[in-house]
Amino acid sequence: MNYRLVTMFNIKRLVQFAFKNNKKIIIRKYTPNLKLKSDQICNKLMLRNSKDGSIIRLRIEDLSQDIFEEFLDFTMNYFVKEEITHKIAGIIKDPEAMKEYREISTEIFKSPSIITKLYIIDDETNCNGKIVGASMTKLITSVEDTDDDIIAKTEAMKRYVHILTTFNKMYGIADVMRTYNVNCYLEDLGMIVHPEYRSIGIALFEEEARLLICKQLNIPLAGAWCTSRKSQKIGKERHWITAFETPYKKIESLLGISFDGIDIPPTCKYMVYKIE
Repeated sequence: MNYRLVTMFNIKRLVQFAFKNNKKIIIRKYTPNLKLKSDQICNKLMLRNSKDGSIIRLRIEDLSQDIFEEFLDFTMNYFVKEEITHKIAGIIKDPEAMKEYREISTEIFKSPSIITKLYIIDDETNCNGKIVGASMTKLITSVEDTDDDIIAKTEAMKRYVHILTTFNKMYGIADVMRTYNVNCYLEDLGMIVHPEYRSIGIALFEEEARLLICKQLNIPLAGAWCTSRKSQKIGKERHWITAFETPYKKIESLLGISFDGIDIPPTCKYMVYKIE
């Protein structure tokens, strides 16, 4: 098996090397039907655990039907239960809302416009492996590329859809395209890492992989809602730019929902990284 050993230091070096030698990279103009495959970066890697020095072998796979239910389980356990907008909506407090969320997610993540990559423990004795990371992105090419048409039934899911549509009205696709003069960009839909594997650099590797793909395919911008203190701190450290921000107090007023008991930063930010 061909593995690439990646440490917190050489992730950046790896991508910097690719950027500086871009004549050796196949550069292609963006085409609407292009699929962004994980094997454009690499599909096997080893990450060193900074806590004990152990090596974690991973493989990167595109989401397939064979592992779809495990991916949904992973999403429900470590995204819906932890991400701020899901907490605000109260989805985890309502079993029926959790069920509805899963049903809606099943349809959303089957869409060819959603790019989902899984980081899986590469145990050669077990072809299925354990999912320890998941990356969800969407290539935005039109102001119509929103999820505002979700029809919810439970009260918690209605609140969640209301949150999404409110965010999109505050700063929508048209605002991003107009502000940065782009006709497409890569939108983050979520990066999930299993709690036991959050110190080995999966999210950092994935961020660099996304930016390298954007570089290869001439996608000029990457964007992400940074709703938590941690995501905003990491974005700032990684030189992402705050494109738009709104105080959470104002968002509370717009939504008519209290954020009491939820640890939130002063503002909600939409951050971007310009590909140069």
